[in-house]
Formats: sequence, structure tokens, C-alpha cells
Amino acid sequence: MQKSLEQADNLLRQNKFQEAAALYGEVIKSNPENITALARAATCHIKTGNFPEAVNLLNKAISLAPDNPHLYGERGVAYFLNSSLQEALSDMDKAQEMEPENPYRYSSRAFIRDKAGDTTGAINDYRKAVELDPEDAVSFNNLGLIQEKLGYKEQAKNNYAKADALEGRPPMPEVKKDSKPEPVKPAAPEINEKKKPSVSFSHYREVARSVFTTKEGFREFLDFLIKKRVTNN
Repeated sequence: MQKSLEQADNLLRQNKFQEAAALYGEVIKSNPENITALARAATCHIKTGNFPEAVNLLNKAISLAPDNPHLYGERGVAYFLNSSLQEALSDMDKAQEMEPENPYRYSSRAFIRDKAGDTTGAINDYRKAVELDPEDAVSFNNLGLIQEKLGYKEQAKNNYAKADALEGRPPMPEVKKDSKPEPVKPAAPEINEKKKPSVSFSHYREVARSVFTTKEGFREFLDFLIKKRVTNN
């Protein structure tokens, strides 16, 4: 049993999600209460776009470990990617209530709140995230995106500068109106076991698959967001 779980984990690290999911499924058949296998199988299904199955597996995991904030956060991701925004926000709220000092709980919820149209809630969450983690470049950057969308150019510029400084990047250059930006490509997905202005919802979903699993994955989104700032100038 342990060997099968380790083999599945190895496949997950190699981004072989379908093969890993199949092995996790075998572990779950032998032990339906293996929370680790349930959660990691759900991750595989999120990565392959089978969001309903990911929700189903996480429902089972949560029934076994109702006090685990990571499980609610992951189910919130699956709901979000399946276009179920209210369910996603409900789970993100639960995760935040369980870990009120974890800045990631605020930054991940802010991303969904912004997409759901709750701009004020998103701003408040990003501000709380950077209060708890003053080195969270992604939250500074995302806060700037919302402020720019609302017309608060100077506030946005200040937060972009903070994000750039934290990442060791030079200040963003001015972009002429007649220049043609390069097309934006989403960041490559990253696997970790432990844990805006307008774009189409389908594009949000493709990018978000690599964003929410951990704060580290979330930070990879920064390159995409910085390019987005250029294209919106």
C-alpha cells in the first residue's frame, strides 16, 4: 500500500497526472479513508480538468477531516475552475476562518472575489495578505491590477513598484500606445504535495490551475500578471 502511494507521488511530481490518479485510485479502493490519497488524487483531476471528480474526492476527504483548511482550499479551487464561484468562496471563507494568520488564505480568496465582482472584498483581502506577509509580491501586484482597473493609477503604480522591488525586477517601462505587446502565455503548472483587468473566464481557469495549490505556485503567476500590466497600458 505504502509503495503504491509512493509510486503515485512520484508520478505526480513528474506531472503524469492520469497515471498518478489511477494509482491513487487503487490506494483508495484498498483504503477508502486514506485522506492523503483522496487529496492528491483530487489534485490530479484538477490538473487534468476533471473538476467534478476532484470535488467528489475532496468531499470524501473533508468528511474524514472536517478541520483541515487545506482540503477546503483545494475544493474551493476545484469549484472555481468549474465556474461555481459561490461554492468556491464559501470554501475559501472556511479555510480562512481556520487559518486567520495565513496570508495565502486571503490572497487566494481575493483572486476569486475579484472574478466574482466583489472588488472591495478583493482589495481588503489583498491588503490583509500583504499586512501578514510584507514580502508577498504577487498580492502587491494583484492589488495594483485592481486599483488600476478602478482608475487609481498612482496607488497601482506604488504597488507595482513594491512587487517589482520584492522580485528584484527593474521598474516597468512606459509602453507607447502604438506599440504591440507580445502575446501573453500562462505560467507552466507546478506541483507541490504540501500544500485584472478583464480576460475571459476560460483563460482565468487555464492560468488558475497553476496558481492556487500553494503560495509558491501562486508566485509563478507574477510573470503572467506583469505582462498583463504591459498589455493594458
